[in-house]
Amino acid sequence: MRLSNSRGCVQLYYVGYSSVQALVVASGQPRPASHPKTQEQAIAFWANRPVGVKPFSFAVEAGSGFNPQA
Repeated sequence: MRLSNSRGCVQLYYVGYSSVQALVVASGQPRPASHPKTQEQAIAFWANRPVGVKPFSFAVEAGSGFNPQA
């Protein structure tokens, strides 16, 4: 049981990893070839993107409580 509980976290990570890669390919860019490249793309899609519905965003500046996208 303990092994299956810890394996769920790994599987959840790869769900997100594969989803980001699919999103990158769907947007017309080449598939990232490494974990760091995929992680950079995830940050670009979710944290550094322009926000259509202000003041909502998935990121804030370190040490502050305000939305940098607003």
